[in-house]
Amino acid sequence: MNWPTPSVARSPDDDTLVLDALGAAMADATRWLHARSAAQAVPADAVTRLDQCLDEALANIAAHGGSSALPVTLNFTVNAIGSRCEAALVISDHGAAFDPLAITPRPQAGSLEALQPGGLGITLMRHFADRLHYRRAHPCNHLTVVVAWAETA
Repeated sequence: MNWPTPSVARSPDDDTLVLDALGAAMADATRWLHARSAAQAVPADAVTRLDQCLDEALANIAAHGGSSALPVTLNFTVNAIGSRCEAALVISDHGAAFDPLAITPRPQAGSLEALQPGGLGITLMRHFADRLHYRRAHPCNHLTVVVAWAETA
């Protein structure tokens, strides 16, 4: 796969963003997602849901993939399907193969004291997304997050 040159600046009207660092670049990714969503008239609720999933995915890549996962490529599309619209965000990284959809969700804690830190991100992504899809195309992980909404006249 040919990757866009990471040093090329991406404008807010570009549907692809390449991150060659994480940390501060995560805020850039959020701003990019909000700008792309506004340009495509994606409703605020759908943007919030996408943003939550993006934050979680990038945090996992930073925590578990490190610099070997870079660059991370984000691709954003919006499609109308009948009376519904869908926004899809594809998050691709070069880290070790990891299918978040293969992880069994943790049972809910019965109390605050029983709650263990970590491991809830995938559960949150499943909650916020209407659909999640994972595929491994060597050498990359590709996670697709889809949110949908009813089209308004």
